[in-house]
Amino acid sequence: MRPRISFVTPTWNRAHLLRYSLQSLMDQTFKDFEAIIEVTMSSGHKQYEMEGEPVARHYGNFKRNTNKEVYCVFIAPKLSAATIAYYYSLYRINIEYYGGKAKIIPIALDDFKKLLANAYSLSDKPNAPAIQKLLHELADLAISATSEIEWYKAISTRLETPF
Repeated sequence: MRPRISFVTPTWNRAHLLRYSLQSLMDQTFKDFEAIIEVTMSSGHKQYEMEGEPVARHYGNFKRNTNKEVYCVFIAPKLSAATIAYYYSLYRINIEYYGGKAKIIPIALDDFKKLLANAYSLSDKPNAPAIQKLLHELADLAISATSEIEWYKAISTRLETPF
């Protein structure tokens, strides 16, 4: 089976640029795992209400349809405490509807920017196995964390160092 990764690329009045975006994606190679990137600009409790269950459902559907290791990175300018708690609990509890233990990793936009800057500064750019290893490590921090707050802080701390 050919390795796959899926992207959703919203565009508004930029259809003429879409082919460049798609070509860039097709030129990349990845290991046989899936990464979902969900981005929201919502904040506060509305973030949890609008994004919590839908993101988990997308994750579960994706996992069932791919039959592969799946990670989801949830990015927001500021993450609500309820959203972090929800994703923490979904990784700690085996819920079949969401594909078992859901590996949905909440990352603040500023932390994601640091991750990209660190990756860009490396002479050897991160490859698919390095990305998968990092995603697995970030999700697994929930196992050793005693609370969702501790997990979220551990994610933020881990993202300060390069791959």
